[in-house]
Amino acid sequence: FIKGVVDSEDLPLSISREKPQDSRLLKKIEQVLVRRVLRFLNEKAQKEPEAYKKWFAEFGFFLKEGVCRDFNNQAEIAKLLYFESSTMDGGELTSLDDYVARCTPEQNEIYYLSAPSRTLAEASPYYETFKRNNREVIFVYNAIDDFVMNNLQTYNKRKIVSAESKDIKLDEETDDDKDAEGKEGVVKLSEEEAAKLGAWMTTRLPDKLSEVRTTTRLQGSPAIITEHESGQLRRMMRMVEQQSTGTAVAGIPPQQMEINPGHPIMVGLYKLQEAGADDATAKMILEQVVDNALVTAGIMDDARSMVSRVNGLVELLLKERVDEAEGAAAEK
Repeated sequence: FIKGVVDSEDLPLSISREKPQDSRLLKKIEQVLVRRVLRFLNEKAQKEPEAYKKWFAEFGFFLKEGVCRDFNNQAEIAKLLYFESSTMDGGELTSLDDYVARCTPEQNEIYYLSAPSRTLAEASPYYETFKRNNREVIFVYNAIDDFVMNNLQTYNKRKIVSAESKDIKLDEETDDDKDAEGKEGVVKLSEEEAAKLGAWMTTRLPDKLSEVRTTTRLQGSPAIITEHESGQLRRMMRMVEQQSTGTAVAGIPPQQMEINPGHPIMVGLYKLQEAGADDATAKMILEQVVDNALVTAGIMDDARSMVSRVNGLVELLLKERVDEAEGAAAEK
C-alpha cells in the first residue's frame, strides 16, 4: 500500500542481492522509512479518522504483524491499532489511546476478551462482571489479535489483561446481593461447602481439573475455566503443529476452574454428591458442567464427545417428568 523512491548518494550495488540487504546503510534507510510511514499513518488517523479506519479494515493485519515482529517500533505501531469495544455499537472501532482516555483514574488495566463474534462476546460468562461493573472491554475476534495483546503486554503504563484471567477482581458485595441472599428460596454454598465441592470435583475428574475455587465474578453462569490459551489461538497452533509434524495434537491438560457458589446447578450438585445416593448421575452432571465451561472458553477440541452424555441427561429428565405426570394422573 506504499510506493515511493529513495534517493541516496551512497547506495551499495551488487550482483548478489544478499550483500546490499546486509549493509548498514540499507538498515538505516529501512529505519527511517518505517518511522516516516508510521508518522504519516498517525497523522492520517488524527486528521481523517474515518478514511484511516477504512484503510485499517483492509491493511490492519500488517500493523498487527508489526506489533509482534518490530519491537523497536512496537509502541508507535500500537497507537495505530483499532478494535471494537463493549461501550460502542457493533462495527465501530476505537484506538487504545481512546480506551485509556475513557478509563477511570484508578483503573490500571486494559481489558480484552477474545471471542468468535460480538454476539458471543457479549453473552460470554467472562463478560458478566465487566458488564455489571460498567467496565469497558475490548472485543477481539481473530487469532492474530491474541498474539498482539500477548506481545504488547502493556500500553501507556497500563497492563493488558485478558477477561479470562483468574486475577479479575472487580466485584464487591452489593446491597442487591445481600438482599438476594436474604430472600426465601435463594441458597448459596458456604465457604466450607464450596471447598468440599471443589475437592470432590478435582477428585472425580483429575484428568480435566487441576484446581477448583469459588468466585464472585459470575452471576448467571455456574462455572468458567481460567488461565487458558484462547480457543482461536489453540486452534491455530493445532493446525500449525499438525501441518509440521503430521501427528495429532495432545489433548487439553487439566484446567483451573472457578465456580459460582450461588448458582442452582452448583448448589444442587453439592447436595447430590453429599447425599451419595446416585454417584453416577452426579458425575455425569459434573462432566457436563466442565465440558460446558470448556466450550464457553473455546478450548474443547470436539464437542461431539459429550452428545451421548447430553442424551443421557435428557433421558433422566424425561423419565422424572413422565413419572410425575403418571403419578398425578393416578391420584385423579
